Amino acid sequence: ARTLTLNPKPKPKPKPHKMRFASVGPDGFARLWGVPEAGGGGLRLLALQQLALPCAAVAVDPAGEVVVCGAAHAPRVYVLRATDLTLRSKRSLAAQAEAEAEAAERGEAGRTAGRVRGGATALRFSPSGACLAVGAGDGRLYLLDPAQRYAPLGVLAMPGGIPAHRGGVTALDWACDGAHLRSGCDAGVHALWDAAARQPWHAAAAEAAGFGASEGTGWASASVPVAWGAEGVWPARAAAAHVRSLARSPEGDVLACGDAAGGLALFRAPARATGAGHRRYRGSCAPVEAVAFSWDDRFVLSVGR
Repeated sequence: ARTLTLNPKPKPKPKPHKMRFASVGPDGFARLWGVPEAGGGGLRLLALQQLALPCAAVAVDPAGEVVVCGAAHAPRVYVLRATDLTLRSKRSLAAQAEAEAEAAERGEAGRTAGRVRGGATALRFSPSGACLAVGAGDGRLYLLDPAQRYAPLGVLAMPGGIPAHRGGVTALDWACDGAHLRSGCDAGVHALWDAAARQPWHAAAAEAAGFGASEGTGWASASVPVAWGAEGVWPARAAAAHVRSLARSPEGDVLACGDAAGGLALFRAPARATGAGHRRYRGSCAPVEAVAFSWDDRFVLSVGR
């Protein structure tokens, strides 16, 4: 599996009877897993769905009703029912990309190993679920409207229509207000965005609004490893690809970091200084491509490539 996402903590006070998470991978299958409440009993496969294309990213909406999978080889997302992964619909990332997505599903587009330019490589719902941000392998950022069956809302780009990043987008975080977004790419660069205005959010404006502090104040999640508050997860003289995944606990006091050597490290959040103190565990023989906390802060789950 390449990536995973956990059902978010539900808005209503009653707690769910079961904990579930979704994963996707290069084999073209989406999987729904059950996590035992007591732990230690192993994961249980609850549902399996084969998709037309291999996927590289997955997200669950805040209500826990929908699973969205992003195709790795085309600008396409698949919308599945969260209970059994039944396919509900599919959407291209932009109106002009529909022909490209259809060609890829027919096997008429060239494919290469790993992340492919143009494919969806990162997904993140806004805190209210009103918008889905999609990062692509060609550096573009798309916004989709869940209320309109995930119709394209627009593209976040630099002035002149230049793609948001020079490298493939690997991580996305929404601000708690649902109006701002930050993104990170495999070139080790992160950017801030005014999602409502569809334009870059300048650092000075972010600082003035209280989003520039190293504590990560105002961000609903923390998955961009080069953003404020995550500097300490990087060892001294680490390679640019060392940190493969990052997640912050629901309580906001712990960062889980997956690395290229197959390790999983836990840091106190925020981790400001390079080489901050941590506990590291070896749980995979491959790079840890995704990490996530359970909604109650009891478990950390990870997947290797």
